[in-house]
Amino acid sequence: MVVFKPDIDTRYTDRPVLHTHDGVEFPAIKIGINRPTEIIKKLDSLPNKAKIKTIAIDEVNLYPKGLIGVVNKLLERGYQVIATGILLDTEKGDFGQTSALMGMAETVEAIYAKCAFTGCLKPAPYSFAKKVKQTQVVVGAEDLYGAACADHYELLHVPGRSEGVTPIKQASIDQLVDYGIYPAYAQWLREINYPHNRKVTQKKSRWPKIEIGGDGYAMGKTKLMKQLVKLLRRQRLAVQVIDQDSQAQLKGGAAQDFDAQVVFKAEMKYSKDKFQAYGRLSSAKATIVCVPPEMEFNYAVANTVVGRISLQQFYAYEEKYFALGWEKFLAPDILVYIKADQKISGEKPEAFMAVLRVVNRAWLAGIDRRLKVVEVERELLEKEKGAETVAALIWKTWQALPVAYNNLKE
Repeated sequence: MVVFKPDIDTRYTDRPVLHTHDGVEFPAIKIGINRPTEIIKKLDSLPNKAKIKTIAIDEVNLYPKGLIGVVNKLLERGYQVIATGILLDTEKGDFGQTSALMGMAETVEAIYAKCAFTGCLKPAPYSFAKKVKQTQVVVGAEDLYGAACADHYELLHVPGRSEGVTPIKQASIDQLVDYGIYPAYAQWLREINYPHNRKVTQKKSRWPKIEIGGDGYAMGKTKLMKQLVKLLRRQRLAVQVIDQDSQAQLKGGAAQDFDAQVVFKAEMKYSKDKFQAYGRLSSAKATIVCVPPEMEFNYAVANTVVGRISLQQFYAYEEKYFALGWEKFLAPDILVYIKADQKISGEKPEAFMAVLRVVNRAWLAGIDRRLKVVEVERELLEKEKGAETVAALIWKTWQALPVAYNNLKE
C-alpha cells in the first residue's frame, strides 16, 4: 500500500509520514493540496509500482475538486482506493471532497470521537473550533479543535468565518442575477478554491514590494503605479515593475462578442507570463506589481460566470494556475486595493464588472491578516494630485513596517 498526505499537515512532524493522534506512524508521500494530479505522477515514478494494489489518500477534505478525477483514474487502473477525511467543517458545512468521494465509495465507514463536553460520552459527529478562525483550512490539533455531539456543539464552538463558504453576501449574489447571471453560479462562486497560497513573511530588512489591485479595470491602477515609481526613485531606490493585465485586452462587450478560445488562451498566457516575470524579479530592487496574480485568477472566474469561457476551460485553467507553483513567491509587503461604488462603469456596469467586483472582494476578505492592505477609494485617485497623495500614504505605511530597511525609515 502507498499512502499520500497533504503537505500542509505538519501538526506533529514535517517528515513524510502519517502520524496519528496517539503516536502511530506510517510512511507517506506528501502532496501539494492544490496539485492532486501529483498523486498520479509520483505513483508512476515509484520503482515498485507494479506490486502496489492499494492507494490511501489522507485528509481528502483539504483537496480541490481535481482530486475526484485523480481517484477515478486510480480506479480505472484497478487500484483499491482508501480515502479518509472529515465530512463537515467546524461550521457544519461540506468540507472539501469527502462527501463526493463517499458517494463514489463501495463502502463507507464513519468513525466518531467522544464528545468533549465534560461528562458526555455520546458519539461526536461535529468538529468545533476553540478559537476564531479566519479561513476554513487552518491546520491544528487539540489546541484548536475538538469533537462535539449535537447537544453540545453550540456550547463548545467558537464561531468564525469559513473559507469554504466564500464570504460573498447573498445581497451581492442577488444583485448579480439582475445582470442576467445564471442563479446556479451563486453556489459555484462560494465553492471555488480562491488562491491564497503565497506566503506572508515578517523577515526584516528588504526593499519594498507593493502590489496594486482593485474592484475591476480602469480603476487608476496604472496611474498610481507610475506615481509610486516616481516617489521611490526620488528616494534613490532602484525600481522594477510588472504591469500586465489580461483584461486590458478583453474589456467590454457581452459574452457573445468574445471567442471563448481566445479568452481562454489569454488567461493561460497572462498567468504564465506573470509567473515568469515574478521569477525574474531582483531582491535588490523595490517592486511594484500592477494586478496581483490572484486577481488574474479572479478574472478567469468572472469570465466563466458571464459565459466568455466554459466551465471545462476554467477547470483546465485552474489546474494550470495552481500547478505553476505560486507558493514559491512571497506575498507583497503592501496590497493596495482600489474600491469603487456600484457605478464602476456607467450607471449600470456590465455583468463582467459586477461579477469581478464581488469575486475580488471575496478574495480580499480571505487573505492572510498579516498582509498590510491599504484600501483606496477610486474617487480620491481621480482628484487633482490624488495619486500623489495616495503614493505618499503608501510610502509612509511601508516605512512603518518591520520589514523596511532601517536606513529607509529615517
